Amino acid sequence: MHLDKILVDEKQPADLIRGRIIIKYPTLADAAVEFQRLSPCEQKSALMKSAGFTYTRDEIERLCYAKDDFVRSPLAKHLQKLVHTQA
Repeated sequence: MHLDKILVDEKQPADLIRGRIIIKYPTLADAAVEFQRLSPCEQKSALMKSAGFTYTRDEIERLCYAKDDFVRSPLAKHLQKLVHTQA
């Protein structure tokens, strides 16, 4: 398993997906907090979606919130592509 942090913009809107239930949150940080409140059994099947990326339980635990100026930089976009192509 790849254990590097995943750089994300915490201010992006996000969806918490629990089976057929999709709950929209104003920020990725809000969705991540709600994800942590789920039971371990619920976390196994839950997903989060933000900025075109879908994150599994293992990826959600590795999210690292970045500053706005860095997240929008070309380097950050390149790193996001690399992380998701290697996973």
